[in-house]
Order: sequence, then C-alpha cells, then structure tokens
Amino acid sequence: MEQSQTNVECTSYYDARSFLKAAERERYQAVFLTDGIPDMDFLKLAEHLHRLSLRTLIVLVGSETDRIREAFGTNVLAYVLTERMEKEFAGIWSMIRKEIILQGTVTVQLASRRYAQIPVASILYVETVQRRLYMHMQGNRTVCLKPQTLRSVYPQFAKWGFVYINRNCIVNIYQIRVLESTQLQLPGRHKLPVGRKWQKEIRARLTGA
Repeated sequence: MEQSQTNVECTSYYDARSFLKAAERERYQAVFLTDGIPDMDFLKLAEHLHRLSLRTLIVLVGSETDRIREAFGTNVLAYVLTERMEKEFAGIWSMIRKEIILQGTVTVQLASRRYAQIPVASILYVETVQRRLYMHMQGNRTVCLKPQTLRSVYPQFAKWGFVYINRNCIVNIYQIRVLESTQLQLPGRHKLPVGRKWQKEIRARLTGA
C-alpha cells in the first residue's frame, strides 16, 4: 500500500518472490500478509520482508500467535487474527478500506469539456435530471458533467463506493447518514428517494462498508 498526496495505491501479489522484489523497489508503507500464499510460508515471507529493513507496517492475518512472536519479538507491529477476533478484524479492515476510498479522486469531464479531479470525500451523489448529469458535493456545490448517461459513468464511481439508490441517482455509500424504507439522508440535510429494487443491496453494503 503506497500513499501519495491524496491518492492511495493498493497492489495484490499471489506469489512471494514477485512480492519481495516489488517490496524492495517500491518500499510499501503497509503490507497485509495471509497464510494463503502458495510458494512460501507466510511467516518466512514476513521474515524476509523484515530483513529488508523497511519502515513497513506488517499486518499478519493468521492464528499462530506464538510462532509470530518467535519470528519477530515484541517490537514488530502486527495484528494477529484468531477465530475470536474475526469480527474485530473485519471492523478494522472496514475502517482502512473507508480511509483508502475517501482519500481517492474521481476524474470527470465537465459540461465545458474540461477534465477535473474531484476528491471522493467531497462528493455526495450524482444524478440525472432531464437528460443532464449533475454531481452534488459538500457545501451545496453542484457541477454539470458532460452530456452522457448515468450508466456510462457508473463504473468509474462504483470502485469508489457509489451505489444506485434509484435508476436516476448514485450515492457515495460513506455519505449516507440515515437510511429509511423509502429515503435516505446525506450531510447537509439532503434527502433522496430510495427505490424498492435497490433497498436490500444498499443495506447490505452499509453493513459491510
């Protein structure tokens, strides 16, 4: 995981050797290690990473607490997942994921045809009104985007946590304050109607967001 200004980049590796080469080159700020790496025991992998003398937060996801202590001593910052701590870890990962997303930016094309990078944390929702596409942001700011359908821009917003609440509107899931059966509330007392078709998915996303 590497952070640059307000952008956070995350990379996944499925074999240890590729990861170690990249870690030495990229000098990641944080690394999540699990026991699911096929070509190397995750404790050995963590030991190799430790020998690189990087200022890296190592988050160990496993259950062998004693072996981890033997490998690293008490000075290594690590998080050990046991069966009793699964819910706690899920909550921690949820907070990490939220922070990563809210530090991101979305590149949009305005009605003027200029491109702009908008912080995800400032966007409340995007909606279609009379065939025009509007993006509503914090501070009661609204910008008109290049004429296009909501469906065509949805993929670039979906990866930042936006969900459909009706066929004409997508909302930043992390901006939802109150969700009722037929509407939701956003900061600034914005209230938007929620279609019945999307209610179940929104609730599921909120509990796992």
